[in-house]
Amino acid sequence: PLAEGDTLILKGDPEALERAIAAGELALQGQDRAMVAENAAEDIGVIEAVVTGDSVLVGRTAGQIGLHDSYGVNLLAVSRAGERISQRIG
Repeated sequence: PLAEGDTLILKGDPEALERAIAAGELALQGQDRAMVAENAAEDIGVIEAVVTGDSVLVGRTAGQIGLHDSYGVNLLAVSRAGERISQRIG
């Protein structure tokens, strides 16, 4: 399950990312770390967001969060204490 301080790498269109950050009560990891790539049909953003202590995501697995189904955002990776989590988190 996700824990306070985990860093999530999220990908999606900028509006979807904003909705996911607000709904999940996440903290954006430095504005300068956001990257936007041009796609033929749309803008796609990749951001780092930190799970805060108040986040509704604490204690939930990736499958329970449903970021793609709810917001159209893909969870690309999770890092805990600077270490990439390679085991399945749900």
